[in-house]
Amino acid sequence: MSLYELAYYVDSIEVVIFVHCEVMDEPRAWHWAACNAGVGLLLRSERDKTMLSNRKNAERYGIDRVVWKKCQR
Repeated sequence: MSLYELAYYVDSIEVVIFVHCEVMDEPRAWHWAACNAGVGLLLRSERDKTMLSNRKNAERYGIDRVVWKKCQR
C-alpha cells in the first residue's frame, strides 16, 4: 500500500486528505474526493465492484481541481 496526498476544491475551499491505496490514477482520485466530500460510496476493498464516483458526478456537487501526489517515506 502507498500513501497519497490528494487535494481538491469544493465550493472554492481547498481540502487536503491522505489516502492509502495500491495505485492512484485520475478516476480513483476523483472517487476519493467525492467520498471525502460525502457524495461518493466508500468501497469495502480495492477489489469491490461497486461503481466508482466519476468526475462528472463529482463536479455536479461542486468538486473541482483534483490533484494528487505520492508521499515519500
